[in-house]
Amino acid sequence: MHNIKVEFTYQWIPILKGEDEEYYFPERITSFMRSNYKQPAIYRWNVFRNNSEDEKLIYIGEAQELCPQRINGYLNPGPSQQTNRRTKEMFQDYLSKGLKIRLEMLQFNNIKIENFTLINSDLKDKHVRRFLEELMVIIYKQKGFQILNL
Repeated sequence: MHNIKVEFTYQWIPILKGEDEEYYFPERITSFMRSNYKQPAIYRWNVFRNNSEDEKLIYIGEAQELCPQRINGYLNPGPSQQTNRRTKEMFQDYLSKGLKIRLEMLQFNNIKIENFTLINSDLKDKHVRRFLEELMVIIYKQKGFQILNL
């Protein structure tokens, strides 16, 4: 029998469209975003009314390139991108009900797993991204959030 200990601290930071302006769906991608978020990431779309956890609705994902590639997939899904099309429709429905949808990125310190450590640059590996995406889904399901991509 093996025992695995995972230890890390994290927070969700809002994606900014400018120096101090948060990005909300479906705003256009800015040059600030292109220069600051063209990187692998674990992200979440946080759906809320007044404060970031009042509705407990989130969509968690992973991307090889958050901006512009991944964000653009939600803003302008192609005809074969059924998941992106459904997500965009769902988001538009939430917006019509007066909800806000903020894009956030996972920021973490070193993740210690037994005798090795994962760092931000390890997000280049899709297996690391998928592991962290699923870990966040599990954590937030346990916290009572509705995970919109399940």
